[in-house]
Amino acid sequence: MPVITRQIGPCFAAEVEGVDMTQALSHEDVAAIHAGMDRYAVLVFHDQPIDDEQQLGFTDFTAEERERFTPVRQRLVRTHPVTGRKSLYLASHAGSIVGRPVPEARAFLRDLVERATQRQFVYAHQWRVGDLVMWGNHQTMHRARPFPAPEPRDMRRTTLAGDGPTAAQAV
Repeated sequence: MPVITRQIGPCFAAEVEGVDMTQALSHEDVAAIHAGMDRYAVLVFHDQPIDDEQQLGFTDFTAEERERFTPVRQRLVRTHPVTGRKSLYLASHAGSIVGRPVPEARAFLRDLVERATQRQFVYAHQWRVGDLVMWGNHQTMHRARPFPAPEPRDMRRTTLAGDGPTAAQAV
């Protein structure tokens, strides 16, 4: 059974032990991970020897998948469906706010991002081989950082189904 061993960084990240992501997870394990994500938004699983046959599912998006990724309206203030916590939907691709002039909206969004990315609000993962980091897009912002060119970097991304666009979320 997965166990959160300690909070790391700001209050929204924690390390998890007692789970092997290369094996099928029980319903209890999945429920424990979901509960950890609801509480922390970022979970770190060390020593996960996942190979190419286990992380890979596709090599490119289909035309239908690409169509689903066209820009959609997002609610600026989101409410977490389980905890009820509020969070801001901030991203580098957000560029307007309904009802505000574009220059004013972009300046406001820039100010929000600058506030949200202050050091005390940031978890910067110190990667080691075998790390698996899971985060909830509905609760966190994320960004890759530059790394030394001679160091190999192998990163795989998995996206799970979620709540969809939030513009229709009840106020």
